[in-house]
Amino acid sequence: MRMVSVGADGHGIIEAMVSEHLSAVLGRMSLDERERVSGAIMEKKLWYDHLVRTVPSPATRTKIFHATADAMIREEVERVPWGKEITCRMKCHHCCELKVMLTRDEGELLKSAGGIHPVGDGTACRFLRNDLCGVYADRPLSCRKYFSMDTPAVLSPWVDSQWFTETDRERGTETHAVCSKIARGIWVPKHKLYQGYIDSFKNWYETMVEQALYVDGWAWDSLTKTWQKVGPLVSESFKFQGTPDFIGKLKGEIALAIPDWKTSISKQKVWKLQVSGAYRILAEENNYKPIGRCISLRLDKNGGDAKAEDLGHPIHQAYFLRALDLWRFFNG
Repeated sequence: MRMVSVGADGHGIIEAMVSEHLSAVLGRMSLDERERVSGAIMEKKLWYDHLVRTVPSPATRTKIFHATADAMIREEVERVPWGKEITCRMKCHHCCELKVMLTRDEGELLKSAGGIHPVGDGTACRFLRNDLCGVYADRPLSCRKYFSMDTPAVLSPWVDSQWFTETDRERGTETHAVCSKIARGIWVPKHKLYQGYIDSFKNWYETMVEQALYVDGWAWDSLTKTWQKVGPLVSESFKFQGTPDFIGKLKGEIALAIPDWKTSISKQKVWKLQVSGAYRILAEENNYKPIGRCISLRLDKNGGDAKAEDLGHPIHQAYFLRALDLWRFFNG
């Protein structure tokens, strides 16, 4: 569940830039770099105190606060080598289901901009509209500091663009979002455009799946018997991350499986590197093992049987890591 808490001032938000977003960055920094960043954060704390004292309008000082923070984040992203690995794009809204902290000023600004109180409890932000942020210009600092460095960017040079247009991307994104909810036991209404793909998935899921452990950024907590939002899986060994559609146990199989849901008519070779290469590495490194089959699951647009193809081969991991090295070489 997504919880939004409101603080009295901006100190906690500025500190969160170190404790949450910059935690990943700091892990890659030298001691001198860490001290430099921590010092910059402290300067911003003092600056925020001055801002509160000198700018009486909450809305005005919040906009100044955001503009200054944006510049700070942008400078840091441009400075570090991994900055070019950020893969955020329109209608990608994984971070809209993560915990968000905001200042009291930010809360009031959002209330006036969005027409509703920002504090909520649900599976997604109440300002998320048609997979886009309805208050993007006034979004809190917590939202501004979330980034994604996902597997698809690494493999994008080898995607056949004639079979992966913007329309295909939109269809895949919407279908995946619905299938993710179904896999987590959440009821969803019928989809106006893509119900056939969804019916195809439901039939496969009910027939083949025994237990889901990880679904599109959500992990099953066996102690609380609830789904917990954990976001992408991260490989500390190879410094990349990705979000498998599903990791879990299929009926009649001992090892875990990684089926990846596809709405494309045409098969693509790059799927082998994505699923059998990258996702297998991520799953095993995050203690989802042993991994058996890696599968592309092509859903039928008319609701018919999904077509499953086994993608597994040990060489695919090596090929993916070569692609990762090439991507870093050309984008580093």
